[in-house]
Amino acid sequence: MDLRTELPGILKNAEDKLFASRLMDGIERALKTGRASHTDFMDPARRSLAEKILEKITHKNPEIEYYFTGGYEGAERVIAVFSPVFSCKKKHSRGCDVSDPESDPENEPFVFIRIKNRGRKNLSHRDYLGALMNLGIKREKIGDILVGEGFSDVVAAREIADYICLNLNRVGNNSVSADIIDREEVIIPEQKVREINATVASLRLDCVVAAGFGLSRTKAAQLVKAGRVSVNWEEVADNAAPVDEGDTVSLKGSGRIRLDSVTGNTKKGRTSVKILRIL
Repeated sequence: MDLRTELPGILKNAEDKLFASRLMDGIERALKTGRASHTDFMDPARRSLAEKILEKITHKNPEIEYYFTGGYEGAERVIAVFSPVFSCKKKHSRGCDVSDPESDPENEPFVFIRIKNRGRKNLSHRDYLGALMNLGIKREKIGDILVGEGFSDVVAAREIADYICLNLNRVGNNSVSADIIDREEVIIPEQKVREINATVASLRLDCVVAAGFGLSRTKAAQLVKAGRVSVNWEEVADNAAPVDEGDTVSLKGSGRIRLDSVTGNTKKGRTSVKILRIL
């Protein structure tokens, strides 16, 4: 398949083309072997691109099925799994998120590792990730890092799990231990959000960014034009772009917000909104 002609307007640069080629490699592997193959972990932006690419590819290749999974429902970092014989069970369907507790754990491409903090200092997501990277592990081999009180549950590619358990003994200055655990033992922390009730002149991107991140509209407009804002994981540089209910807006260096709902209009003609700041 010539990716340039099959995926016009989707692949914006050489990095996107390389990513699409890797997806194709996974599909071809599944078709040749008759067994499931999978990608490395991808962040939400890459997942969004993968969905567009796979929709095009599988439309012309109906013999392949795919789904996304990060080990648990609602995972942020996921892998794509391809199979020529995959049949979704119950509510599962092509392209869906799958976390099937009845699947054979030995066949899953990832495992769950609990890193226990033996030191006195509290450790953050950044601390755990940094320690894993210091072992020479590539980011795409690590899924979500779920930080709890005194521990962190990590989703990791199966092929590096033993290496992590044998070699990870410190995170920063803290002594730690790392052991593989069962899926049922994973503790998923509740997502923390802050509710923001505001009024905006309109549902333009710059207005929503200003309200959600506590910025002036001028500053928000500058950040949008500078390419620092994404809507649903796609960079948007148009200040007038509309934001709809349910859209996630990311600002580099400042996190994410979600336009939860439009709650009405004020007497002065402004729009009342509820925004969730994801902490």
